[in-house]
Amino acid sequence: MKNLGEYLREHREAKGITLEEIEGVSKISVFYLRALEEGQFHVLPAPTFTVGFLKQYARCVGLDQEDVVLRYRKAAMQEGQGIRERSLEKMRRGRRRSIWIVGVSLLLLGFLWIVLYPGKEMTGQRVRTIRMPRTSEKEIEKARLRKELDLPGRAGPGADLDDGKAGGSGQGGAANGQGPVVVILQGLEESKVQIDLDDDPPYETVLKPGERHSCRAGKRVKLLIRNGRGVRIFYKGKVYENLGKKGDVVRISFPPSESG
Repeated sequence: MKNLGEYLREHREAKGITLEEIEGVSKISVFYLRALEEGQFHVLPAPTFTVGFLKQYARCVGLDQEDVVLRYRKAAMQEGQGIRERSLEKMRRGRRRSIWIVGVSLLLLGFLWIVLYPGKEMTGQRVRTIRMPRTSEKEIEKARLRKELDLPGRAGPGADLDDGKAGGSGQGGAANGQGPVVVILQGLEESKVQIDLDDDPPYETVLKPGERHSCRAGKRVKLLIRNGRGVRIFYKGKVYENLGKKGDVVRISFPPSESG
């Protein structure tokens, strides 16, 4: 392409014709005319327009139009072949590199096997099958949430999340012979929560994703959540989530009322 551009420019300069004069006759922008002479055919429009530009350029400088177009097609074909050859060579290099990496990995694995394998047969040992107790998906999810919140595991079917050891804000101790009310909040999205513990003045906190907050009261915990989708609640072994849509204001209290 560069040789073709030099061929065009040499003939134009030999005739003493400027690019501006060709622009005035052909109505082709000097930008495109200069691209033709510099061999920058990639900045030109589609090949159909490029052929039209070449024909008008050739007519303005007195060159054979068919000859110029044939030179362009030959140069384009050679350039395309060069691109394909470079792509194939790149693919071959990548394939060789992959084979080399796989070979080295296999050798490394073999070396590790030889070094780490004890080389002793396990004889005279009894193998017994241990059947794990079946656990429902709900219990698995609860166990995952306990682990995420660093809470103690369940001691039995009746164990609760709030075993009275969780710390938090508000009052502690028993009320009327019953244990304290412990509620644990976990942020799923950034959410503002108003917390009302027994008769104490309410206070607000902002939960960010992954943060948790423990509330402890003697009789009742009331919550005003300003993003129903952004908070997960743990109370007496139960998980309360999906309380509303994003931005929904949700009011909830613990222990829950019989109607709620």
